[in-house]
Amino acid sequence: MAKVHFIQVALACVSLFAVPNAGENAGKFVPNTATIQRGPNNHSANHVGANSAGANSASANRLEVNAGQQSVTNQRPAAIQTEQSAVHMGRQPAQNSPIPATNQQSASVQALGKEVPLVEDGKYWSPIVEKLLPQGLTDAEYKMWVQKTESRDVIYIEEGTLAVCGAGGNAHAILDDGTRMCVRNSKLGPMGLVGELLAFQLARLMQIRTVPAIALSKVSTDENSPWRGQTARLRELAMADGVYVALIQWIPGLSEAKFPSMIKQEPYSVDMDSPQLQELDLASVVYLAEWTDLVIFDYITGHVDRMTIALDAIMKTGQTWLIKTSIHNLGWKKETGALCIFDNESAFFASYPVLKNTANNIGRNLSTMYDALLKSVCIFRRSTAEAVAMLHRIDDVSELLYKRLKESDPVAETYLTDELHDSLKVNNEILKQRIAAVFDHIQTCKRRGLIL
Repeated sequence: MAKVHFIQVALACVSLFAVPNAGENAGKFVPNTATIQRGPNNHSANHVGANSAGANSASANRLEVNAGQQSVTNQRPAAIQTEQSAVHMGRQPAQNSPIPATNQQSASVQALGKEVPLVEDGKYWSPIVEKLLPQGLTDAEYKMWVQKTESRDVIYIEEGTLAVCGAGGNAHAILDDGTRMCVRNSKLGPMGLVGELLAFQLARLMQIRTVPAIALSKVSTDENSPWRGQTARLRELAMADGVYVALIQWIPGLSEAKFPSMIKQEPYSVDMDSPQLQELDLASVVYLAEWTDLVIFDYITGHVDRMTIALDAIMKTGQTWLIKTSIHNLGWKKETGALCIFDNESAFFASYPVLKNTANNIGRNLSTMYDALLKSVCIFRRSTAEAVAMLHRIDDVSELLYKRLKESDPVAETYLTDELHDSLKVNNEILKQRIAAVFDHIQTCKRRGLIL
């Protein structure tokens, strides 16, 4: 009979993470400020939602923009000029460890002294853990965000930097309602752009809702284009008229994200019988549960520019302390507890050819890392396991992702050429193999849970 593990915790009467509020905040998520301890450096701007659907809630740093003004120059709004520096996708520098520890979040939890089950049926995170997972971007919010990128004018655009939205041809833009976003002019070309879009669609299928919203946009100086009025600035940024870019949701106030101590390159290190699991507080368990999703997501997409960066450095140098450094292209939102999984252009088209070439040291090492990471995790969200099983039953997952992209993003209808479609078809076999590997591993964990 499968074991059910419990942990003695102070259980929350109210959600530890972001909840939907009514009234002026309807349609977006804002933190429940009554349950969050704010430090002296947590300014109000970092507690506003992620500029998703709906207008920004009032705060000291609200962007006051007159939507009716059409003759707007590319002058940076005052609220942005005075804002503290932030890094890519809004990440804040030099924060404490993002691993939620008792002294960071337990203040928002009322002590009821209940024993909370962590694992069900030998391999699933319990409903209590699932309930505390950040809810993320809803389907309705995503649709409204895409519509906004098509209907609102760009009033300001600046070159991206390592601190804001990333360098290498990217940009940071502001719409006429104050919405901020990153503009990705993919250095990998159409394959990188489509890889980013398909990764978002896969995340939605897997119910991983902490990947920022993304929409295609055609840069144009036509009078009906959202980019009109920015001709000179676009020329300075080398964004040619007619080029397609990805508009990515800006998430403010992100901290660095690091590997949980239980995520190791050892078989079954995250398992229902792991002694370390019993030593974690509930917030740390929730953080770990998010990571089990990330391991599966990155394994399927083959992302070669996130977790594997630190692991590759360790393999080459033997410096194991590097496992404690921040993870590239990943952020942690303290107010909501959400892992923000951004910059996914190094997936699918960019990664599969590398992973497939195991005769090459790079491909072989990356494949070894991913296999070890996958085997280390043996507890999953039930919905994630069900999504993997569903994908495993589908013969042409690439076609499913392709259709979802065209249906959800009107601009994609004109951008997705037959050539891109054919390239996606070529990679479908690798995609199926990686989904099958995850499915088989979950079944192995299920058998372990029944035996233990």
